[in-house]
Amino acid sequence: MIGQFLWASSDDGEAEAPPAPGEKAARVLLIEDDEIDAGLVRRRLAGEAVEIVHARFAGDGIRRLGAGAFDVVILDLNLPDSWASETLKTALDAAGNVPIIAVSGNELSIHSGRRQTFPSQFLTFVPKDKILHPYFGKYVVFVAALADPAPFVPA
Repeated sequence: MIGQFLWASSDDGEAEAPPAPGEKAARVLLIEDDEIDAGLVRRRLAGEAVEIVHARFAGDGIRRLGAGAFDVVILDLNLPDSWASETLKTALDAAGNVPIIAVSGNELSIHSGRRQTFPSQFLTFVPKDKILHPYFGKYVVFVAALADPAPFVPA
């Protein structure tokens, strides 16, 4: 960690430069019980301007979501204390306008979530194998920026 930013090596072993001074870090709430998957998410977010808060249980994650200002939530749908549509509904109720990226290794959980109707906040479903994609970190930062109410001002 350098300051409030996560900083790690890239996949090829080359060190990436930390985010520019003054760059706002996106606050990411990662709700994931599997340490390997959580590590993969951290690795994909390495070098991005993010601050990651990690919860391993739905209850803890929802409590943190209600207590803190987050820009995006990465939510595993199948947790030890909550499963699929229950996890998603509880998170959506607590998230307000915070966008949620729901991830699952279980294809049925993803399709079950897609068939339901949810409130208007941004919600996307990502199969867990897609968190390995090199651009997953950039995608998370992009989704977080969608929730940022600050207007774009060209330089």
